[in-house]
Amino acid sequence: MNNGVFAFPERGVTLCASQIGISLDFIEALLERMHQLELNTLIWELKIKSPCWELANTWHYYTASQVSQVLALAQRLGIEVVPEVNAPGHMGIWLENYPQYALKRLDGSVDPEGRLDITNPQAIDFYLQIVDEYLRIFPSRWWHMGADEYMIHDSFANYPYLAEYAHRTFCTSASEYDVFNSFVNEVNQFVKGRGRRLRIWNDGIHETSVVHLDNDILIEYWKDEGLRITDFIQRGHDVINNSEVLYWSRSHPPYRVDAPALWESNWDARTFIGNQYLSDVLHGGDRKQRGLRVSIWPDESFRATEHEVWEAIQDSLILVAELGKYGVKRNHDWRTVGMSSLSVPTIADSAVSPGLYEIPELNVVGKGPWRVQCTPDGYRTLEDTSCGKNLTLKYGQKHLGVVTQAGARPSLELPADMSASWPDGWENAESRNTQKWIISSAVLKDNSIPSQTHEVFSIKPALTGQILTHSDEGLAQWPFDSLQGDSAFTFRKVSL
Repeated sequence: MNNGVFAFPERGVTLCASQIGISLDFIEALLERMHQLELNTLIWELKIKSPCWELANTWHYYTASQVSQVLALAQRLGIEVVPEVNAPGHMGIWLENYPQYALKRLDGSVDPEGRLDITNPQAIDFYLQIVDEYLRIFPSRWWHMGADEYMIHDSFANYPYLAEYAHRTFCTSASEYDVFNSFVNEVNQFVKGRGRRLRIWNDGIHETSVVHLDNDILIEYWKDEGLRITDFIQRGHDVINNSEVLYWSRSHPPYRVDAPALWESNWDARTFIGNQYLSDVLHGGDRKQRGLRVSIWPDESFRATEHEVWEAIQDSLILVAELGKYGVKRNHDWRTVGMSSLSVPTIADSAVSPGLYEIPELNVVGKGPWRVQCTPDGYRTLEDTSCGKNLTLKYGQKHLGVVTQAGARPSLELPADMSASWPDGWENAESRNTQKWIISSAVLKDNSIPSQTHEVFSIKPALTGQILTHSDEGLAQWPFDSLQGDSAFTFRKVSL
């Protein structure tokens, strides 16, 4: 332990869990691990099931009670959980059923990235109402609005009315970035009115001549784009080091935190992206860098399972914890710090033992019996031995490559090679990971005790976060709070 004296007040993790979900088991294990390592801040990008915007309640979402469960644990562990809903970009999961609030190209189309129309007062109010819903649940001192990559894979040229709005609202020398800054400032004033502070990613902020960003907004500096880190410091902003070298992704090749290499190099907590080094700059006696954070991004989420993510991030958690506590490297041998003596919390594993089973509720897709086997990352496969194919959840509407469609139906597919694990076998990850299942003990609806001859389990696709059900209409996955059918499956062991 560090006896409560830390180099930086914030030492933490960003967890993106908005388009596809991250299980509560994972989040709670992450909080426990953060507590062990004396990390104290979790940025949680998420979608909460909205009581006001019902059309936005497509999977994935968390319920308010689930969020409260996480926040109660975080409070016990002394970790501040900061909510994030990204705007004005990356709003696809909110705008896909509210296109009237989205930017529209010259041809009238709305792209799936989901860009909020920040010239539309009703669209801005739409976002602020979402913010208000979250602030009623989260006690954090902060609100994170993202504000990154507004024009990713696109161009302002496709939305000329943004410039027209800038000229009409401000002056003829104003640009789209003035409109952008104005929107961010409006959100800032809104959250300050509710006793909170705003933080944003840095890349959307460029030099402007008319509307300047409020200097009480904290800057999460991750990308070498827009204003430089010294520009923000000189304008009075607090900053966090979220450099891309501290980014972890399930699929984007450059985002692999190489903790040993970073530790044994000249890089340290004050090295920002683009070879920008922030010395111990003091303004009014206060250091402006509040800390550093590792970020866990989903991207093409079928590329890796949660269990693989859990294993992959451990080194980066230790790296940030060590630098966040001490500020400097106490030595340059990663082996002395990279092996934490603290036991790593585990994520719940499947309950059913490997073997051959009759599972009558699966008869609608295969004759059985079903062979249950373990995968290297702790899941199960279900093979219909009558045809030699595995139960798979591969088809349906997707977010980030994962089938999020409620009511999507499983199929039988030729078995994938399960010997590979992330990042090996990257190209065949979809076939492999869509055949993985979480099989957990289930409670019978009448609370009866299972027979000695069989056990009852629930079955969840490893990637989707939904639950498999059976009914007269067949098998399908459904969110836990809107099951359409029975989620109990009978497993009868077959004697060989």
